[in-house]
Amino acid sequence: MNIKKIFADIKIFIGRAQSYVSMLNSGMIFFLFLSKVKDAGYIHIELEKLMVVLFFITLLGMILIGFIEDKLKLHDEENKRVWDRNPHIKDIIARLERIETEIKKRR
Repeated sequence: MNIKKIFADIKIFIGRAQSYVSMLNSGMIFFLFLSKVKDAGYIHIELEKLMVVLFFITLLGMILIGFIEDKLKLHDEENKRVWDRNPHIKDIIARLERIETEIKKRR
């Protein structure tokens, strides 16, 4: 098997796992933020008892942000920008434009 393909697959798998780790990390950051707010005396809740609930609130918040991003079509624009910068796609587009030019000349 090609070593480049193996490394590319490993990178893909790591990237997928990082998304799950980032969800956990976001929950922990939210928990730390709330613990600092609690220590400052602004809230009076038992964070340890609500840890799971707070984690799910964090997940729901991230889902809401993703939903809003989807409705605003930001993901579509981001993908378009990534594809526009891809050198392989630029080459394919250039070839298609040459083919279109040839077809128009023949008509």
